[in-house]
Amino acid sequence: EISACLVGSEMCIRDRGSGDSIWSIARTVADGRDVRSVVDAIVTANSLSDGNVSAGQKIRVPLA
Repeated sequence: EISACLVGSEMCIRDRGSGDSIWSIARTVADGRDVRSVVDAIVTANSLSDGNVSAGQKIRVPLA
């Protein structure tokens, strides 16, 4: 679930819940885009070296 998003923003913040992965988050927000490119955008936006995140970690989610 997206926890913070500014109107007109290109990025939102999501609290990573138990069982969430970068791939599941990307599928949620892909909106017709290639999920692989959304995963890459999330990894880049969060400076993740290996794509792993922890429960409760706040993740920046690019929307476009």
